[in-house]
Amino acid sequence: MARELKTQFINYMTVQRFSAHTKRSYLTGVKLLAKHYMQSPDTLTNDQIQDYIRHLLEERKLSWGTCNAYLSGIVGFYRHICKWDDTQFVIRPSHAYENLQRWVWFFNLILPANMGKNRRSFGLSDLIQKEDRH
Repeated sequence: MARELKTQFINYMTVQRFSAHTKRSYLTGVKLLAKHYMQSPDTLTNDQIQDYIRHLLEERKLSWGTCNAYLSGIVGFYRHICKWDDTQFVIRPSHAYENLQRWVWFFNLILPANMGKNRRSFGLSDLIQKEDRH
């Protein structure tokens, strides 16, 4: 990553009061993206970025948490440093995510209306199996 872009990104994150850990993670995400294509990140296309995220998930098999941290840094970089608007920068949701969204809609549709005052809507977190952390 060009020094000027890196400095701008660090300054942006500092003003936004990001923690040191978040800054490191976000910078790492953008640096690895640039290194993967051997290009300055401001010259990459939206398709290249999406292919890189897919590469992290499917080929490198990184956890979603790691990919999400990198993606958050990449999104922040392109929106706030490169000034891409939402029409230029779109990360399409995975098919699995879209299917989960449909299930959430379905469960909320079939919940009986008379569950009383404790009725709540289902969310994605209700459908995703949580890891046991003992």
